[in-house]
Amino acid sequence: MFIPGTLKSTSNNQAILNLKTWKILSRVPKLRGFTLIELLVVLAVMGVLMGMLGFTILGSGSDVYDGQRQLVSLLHRTRTTALGVGREARLIVCADSSDQEKYMRLSSIVVEDSNNSGNLKTWRVVEEGVFLPEGLWFVEKSNEDDSNWLADGYCFWSGGDDIDFNLDQIKNGSRSEGGTESVSYRFVAFNSSGSVLSEDFPKMPRLVISPGELRPNNGQLLPSFFNPSEVVGVELRPFGGILCLDTNDFSSDG
Repeated sequence: MFIPGTLKSTSNNQAILNLKTWKILSRVPKLRGFTLIELLVVLAVMGVLMGMLGFTILGSGSDVYDGQRQLVSLLHRTRTTALGVGREARLIVCADSSDQEKYMRLSSIVVEDSNNSGNLKTWRVVEEGVFLPEGLWFVEKSNEDDSNWLADGYCFWSGGDDIDFNLDQIKNGSRSEGGTESVSYRFVAFNSSGSVLSEDFPKMPRLVISPGELRPNNGQLLPSFFNPSEVVGVELRPFGGILCLDTNDFSSDG
């Protein structure tokens, strides 16, 4: 049975209920996502904090490992060049002690030139002029005669300890071997199959770097090394593998 006023009363009750529900919902905190700018700011702050943490952990020795990573990259590129071209490629290091800036700091990559036809063998330059980080040198056995130094904490090259690789200045992207204006280099060589060459196999090439300072030696300023705890290096495996070395991998018997 229809009761007058019931419909109106029901509508009013619904309106009141809706109003109460709105008031309750309005008191609930609204959830809001992060904006892109806020996320970028957070990531930037995290990056700064991680950088500070990394610097604290590595300290002053971080440059030594920067040099080690650089060596690994250069050796990989030299081997890749040998495989790609199908000819011998070499990572060369300046061994001209009269050039104080470049001596035992400057590296380059050369590959045997396929157009060798004259009396002098030529090498095409792949990468020229890569310096070790400031304050680092390759450790040569002939320069480090301190009895307190690590027994094997020095470089050993593909050509052995006393075989130089002499190249003239760059002409048309190539360098002639053994010319009249040649400069001496040490080298690590990869053959066309990517295998490492060693004059004294099974002894394999090893590159060792360390912080040092220039000191007078036989009328020249040559790098001298004084902290055996900051020595790192890389040792080549016969088929192109690279083993990274830290101080604990060197013999302390002087």
